[in-house]
Amino acid sequence: MNVRLTLLVLLLSVNSLLQAEDDLPIVPEGFEVDVVAREPLVSNPCVMAFDRWGRICVAQGPQWRGPTPDTPGDRVDILIDADGDGISDQRKTFAEGFNSIQGLAWHGDDLWVANAPDLTVVRDTNNDDEADVYIRVYTGLGNLEHSLHGLNFGPDRKLYMSKGNSKGYNRLDQLAPKVFRELWGLPSPEGAPDYTPVKTFTKQTYRRKYHTPQDDWGQQGGILRSDPYRDGVPSGQGLEIVSRGFRNPWDITFDDGFHWLGTDNDQTQGDKIFAPFYGAHLGWGHPWSFHWTGEGHLPTVPASAPLFEGSGAGVIHYHANQFPEKYQGVFFVNDWMRREVYAFRPRWDGALMKCTGEFPPVFAHAEGGRSLPASSGRMFEPTDIEVGPDGTLYILSWGHAYGATIKEGKQVDAGRVYRIRYADNPLIDWQHDQRRKPQGQWTLEQLFQDLASDVPAWRVNAQSELLRRGEPAQKYLFSRLNQGELSTASQTWALWTIGLSSPAVSIDQYLAGILAGSEVTRNARIQALRILAHRIRWFEQCTTLSDTVRPLLASIDARLRHAAVQAIWQAEQKQWIPDLLEVAADESDRIVFFSTWNALRELSSLQERKGWLQDPRAGVRLAALLGLFHDGAISGNAVLAFQDDDDPRIVKLVNDWLEKTGQATPLVQFNPPPGEYSRAVNVTAQTTISGAFLTYTLDGSLPTRTSQRVKGPIPIDHTRQLRVAVNQGNNGSSQAVTAEYEIRHVPPYRHREFVSDVQTPSARYYELDWTGLDVGKRHYTDRKYHITQVPDGLAGLPFLRTANGDDRSTGAEWLSLVTTEDCDLIVGTDLRNPDDLRWMKIGQPGGFEDTGLKLMTTDPVFRLYRKHYPAGRVVLGGNTNQPKTDSGRGNYIVIFQRQILSPVENAQTATTDQVLSHMRTASPERGRELFLHPQGAGCFKCHRMEGIGGVLAPDLSDIGNRAREPRVLIESILEPSKVITEGFALQQIITVEGKVISGAVIEETQQAVKLVGTDGVVRTIAVAEIEERIGTKVSPMPNGFGKMMNAQQIADLVAWLLTQKKVGDRDGFSFQEYNDRIEIFLKSQRIATYLKQHPRLTRRALVNLMTPGGIQVTRNFPPRSPEDIDLGYQVEDGIIHPVMHPGLWIGFGDVNGNDYWRLQAQVKYNGYVVPPVGSRNAGSFAVSNLFMSQSKQDIVCNEITRYRFERTPDGLILRIDAEYRSDDHDFYFGDQEESGLAVRVASPLRVQGGSGTILNDRGEQNGAQVWGKEARWFDYVGTVKGREVGVMVLAASQNPRPSWLHARDYGVVVFNPFPKQPRERREPYVKTQVKRGETFRLSYAILIHDRPADQPLDHAKAEQQLLQSLK
Repeated sequence: MNVRLTLLVLLLSVNSLLQAEDDLPIVPEGFEVDVVAREPLVSNPCVMAFDRWGRICVAQGPQWRGPTPDTPGDRVDILIDADGDGISDQRKTFAEGFNSIQGLAWHGDDLWVANAPDLTVVRDTNNDDEADVYIRVYTGLGNLEHSLHGLNFGPDRKLYMSKGNSKGYNRLDQLAPKVFRELWGLPSPEGAPDYTPVKTFTKQTYRRKYHTPQDDWGQQGGILRSDPYRDGVPSGQGLEIVSRGFRNPWDITFDDGFHWLGTDNDQTQGDKIFAPFYGAHLGWGHPWSFHWTGEGHLPTVPASAPLFEGSGAGVIHYHANQFPEKYQGVFFVNDWMRREVYAFRPRWDGALMKCTGEFPPVFAHAEGGRSLPASSGRMFEPTDIEVGPDGTLYILSWGHAYGATIKEGKQVDAGRVYRIRYADNPLIDWQHDQRRKPQGQWTLEQLFQDLASDVPAWRVNAQSELLRRGEPAQKYLFSRLNQGELSTASQTWALWTIGLSSPAVSIDQYLAGILAGSEVTRNARIQALRILAHRIRWFEQCTTLSDTVRPLLASIDARLRHAAVQAIWQAEQKQWIPDLLEVAADESDRIVFFSTWNALRELSSLQERKGWLQDPRAGVRLAALLGLFHDGAISGNAVLAFQDDDDPRIVKLVNDWLEKTGQATPLVQFNPPPGEYSRAVNVTAQTTISGAFLTYTLDGSLPTRTSQRVKGPIPIDHTRQLRVAVNQGNNGSSQAVTAEYEIRHVPPYRHREFVSDVQTPSARYYELDWTGLDVGKRHYTDRKYHITQVPDGLAGLPFLRTANGDDRSTGAEWLSLVTTEDCDLIVGTDLRNPDDLRWMKIGQPGGFEDTGLKLMTTDPVFRLYRKHYPAGRVVLGGNTNQPKTDSGRGNYIVIFQRQILSPVENAQTATTDQVLSHMRTASPERGRELFLHPQGAGCFKCHRMEGIGGVLAPDLSDIGNRAREPRVLIESILEPSKVITEGFALQQIITVEGKVISGAVIEETQQAVKLVGTDGVVRTIAVAEIEERIGTKVSPMPNGFGKMMNAQQIADLVAWLLTQKKVGDRDGFSFQEYNDRIEIFLKSQRIATYLKQHPRLTRRALVNLMTPGGIQVTRNFPPRSPEDIDLGYQVEDGIIHPVMHPGLWIGFGDVNGNDYWRLQAQVKYNGYVVPPVGSRNAGSFAVSNLFMSQSKQDIVCNEITRYRFERTPDGLILRIDAEYRSDDHDFYFGDQEESGLAVRVASPLRVQGGSGTILNDRGEQNGAQVWGKEARWFDYVGTVKGREVGVMVLAASQNPRPSWLHARDYGVVVFNPFPKQPRERREPYVKTQVKRGETFRLSYAILIHDRPADQPLDHAKAEQQLLQSLK
């Protein structure tokens, strides 16, 4: 052993002693984590593979992330466990000199290496564990971003690979195979061959090709496959695209039934877990219709799980038995950004593989994710993942930095190889004599056992040897298959090995017999279909599919139907077209239909396909249109008639295509167009058909001639399906068009308060509005007039809502207030005032200046004047100069505007060290203002926070969990282009007219590219208008924040970002805390908000409660018009108690003579008793609140309330336990009817104006029957979107006395725990006394239920469930 190796071993032994428990990933109970290798043995390991000896081969090196031609190459190291203790203590470099390695796969003695722009094979010919032959199979495959990944050898002997949309140079000296060029949408250079010659090198002569690492995008990425060998020599011929529509598919793998799963990265909408199949299109770079999720979108294939904000990396399927059964048959998915591993348990939704549950649960994690540049804490940055020969999971961990860190010429990054094992089960014993023998000496049984191995190299090698042995092996495999009781993996690989062994007719007959058999497994049938199709392509002697395929096209099993369609398609069996048309006519499964219309598209002539447009079967017409649209083989005028089709799927498809391609004017034009909006919209609908009139519905039903007519803008204030019918003549036909509008009600930005102590001599009510000027808001406290138009630049600014009753106020000192910061006051006076107000001194030194702007309202028009005031008390005069003669003039309005940004003096840029020095005095509250204020730093234009802003940049909602050190965030703000999230670098587009447009690409089809610029503006450029497209190393995030803000402001911004974190379980209950509230989530769905403080609601409450499925069960808070208007109610803008009835709360009309129900006294948030904690199945927190007297001077009592949320099959159970106590004095509860636990249900659930019913335990219904009566429970329930939804509340039997119901059909029920008054009055009849030092307790269990409308809740069972939750 040389000195260098001795030192390495010594360092490793010291490091192993220093290994701390808190440095390891966290795994489920019963599992243990071993550190198999760590730095300096490994640094930033990216991918791995086990070789034929069971050794770990790791790819690592300094190439990622910004290599130059001179950067040392990556290498493949064999990790050696010299002493047999399971821990690697040596390494040996097997091959080196590569570009960034992002894929490895062994095939016999050959290691295939994905190191874009190359695909290379290395081979050790003299058994010294050093490769001496290097073979470049492909080159020109693009750069290391959106690169070549996911090398896998399938049971069909094909090499599968995943490729991102980074395109090659497309030069003859560095030319990708033709299939890659087609995938990227590149024209081939003149004289270009389909493949460049395979070149062989020695270790000394091999030189990798170089491609600049900056973004260089082609049209799309894909999953491809090739024939790796021809006559035993690496070739890569037979290359074809399996699936397309990807952006950066990082890894792919397959299960025991040869079904694929992979991960794809997207920069705006989230990462994707997908299940590809032949011909699938996943949305990116689609010919005409981009769609990233694929849900409800016929031209593409849906994702297999909800999108997620992270960085999906390695994927592997696990079927070994070292793990408990719960984790067998599971895909494990790495998320590098979240620093988590998910356990994806597959389920089949028809022919689409999806995950069980909403999103795969977390299996291993690091207690928080990372920011892009760096991470901290536990060393767990999972890249690749494999199942080892011992049946455990092996996971590679990158270092804390983003790319390679070089110091003094050496890479110093950390790195780990972890092994996760189940402690109670022994490791699989694999190190026996058989492994040391050449496979030519193995028995057939030994080879057969390796066919089902978890180690890919062992499966491939066993199959190769069985094929080499020919007929004896074939007979053996037949015998094993006929014996039955094989594992799925053994059956799959054995069938494929037989199918590949010979073109003999007897094999076709055997496979056809499987299809016809009645006692055959589904897997055997699926594999037989696939193998029969493969044999037709592979063997010249095999030409047609067996007739036994036909019955499977009509199978009740969608997976068998899909496999049959795929077999016809891939075998190019044109004689089966009539059968495919029968499938298209009636197929209900989304995936089967997708493959059917694509098979018809490729197997049929254009003339045939156009002829099918006249087919009486709607499914056939739909299939034909989808194919013609995909190929761009039909004109707009040719499809206009289909806007009148009887099938709504066709009508929707045609209108979508017309709109997105601009081929013709759509039947109905909508303005604004369908889509997502952050506020209510007024939609205009117009038709191009002369003389036609439009009718519409908003409930999803089909409009008729007698439906409501379109006579003007259609108001849409929440998510609706707008359906419009075009009606011609008195008795003519109607054509319906559907438009989906998703209204994402964004909570308005609430300004940091800096004005207080508003006083006037009249003592009338004046109100500061901190959510700012907006259309529809009232500008007086005592009138219903509202704002109709706000000048540009003033929208959202805070203002003072004055009392119009003071319209005749006069004098130079009428209104006073206090500002804590310098600001401009903008005073708007009624244009009807004949004279300028003298106290304003308009245009004079020290007076107000005319802005030239006007604020429009339904009564006065305000002319706006501005004056700057320093912090302190501000005094304004009255509204008139002549109070005795002036009349009919509205009182003025006051608007506040501050300078939010404070640029660095002398145009210098703030430095990282300067900002760090201000972190001790940083204010998160000021930081929030800088991020979200309309006139702040503008971050919200691209980043959505608190529901405000765009989704054009990375999600920062839990950046505090990922960036634990301020330096990382400071550097990202000051130097945004230093480390750019992959895929976010600016693309520079030069149009044919010479215009230069820059931005980050967020959407792409073959028709157009959509990108977002540094200004947050989204632009769409037609592909036909693009002359050149250039990648850059520039971030779309502006580069001037260091001058725009001073060091203290940047520190404020960073301090706020560091508070943005969720606590709990991302796959269960989690909580996100803000200054004024706690957001409560179940998975990604917000289910409630706890208000810690509110400017008008002076008691605490849960608001906006939702079911796990996202249906709201309590009224919007704040309420929205017209959705929450109570018909016939004439005050409070037509909404009954818009503040007093927030959602779900406990309130009291009388505690020691103080009225908390009517908001006369305050319940003040006093902090946590128990901070929020969340797990997969439950979440809880406990708060302390102070009941303040109406004088605000005294504490009447202290409230401790505990909230616990639990999952249940019917929805959610919420338990509330409240305690009331004073250690200073006695106090009492009066018997006001407005006391106890109360619910204000969502407006669609109301009895009056909705679909709701109030039920009690005696079966009585609604307010007339249940009001005033004692009850064990009540349920306020109704139907929403085909679901029975409700809130069932049960009072604990341990409460001091039975509760009675104060119930109203307009939507509120109060469970009152005090005696019912004989006649209602404010003075109590009965006082419930609480002695000093004693505790008064109330407990409730609430079921928020959501079931199919035809499966109503079983209240008896629900009551038992709620009682159990109270134990």
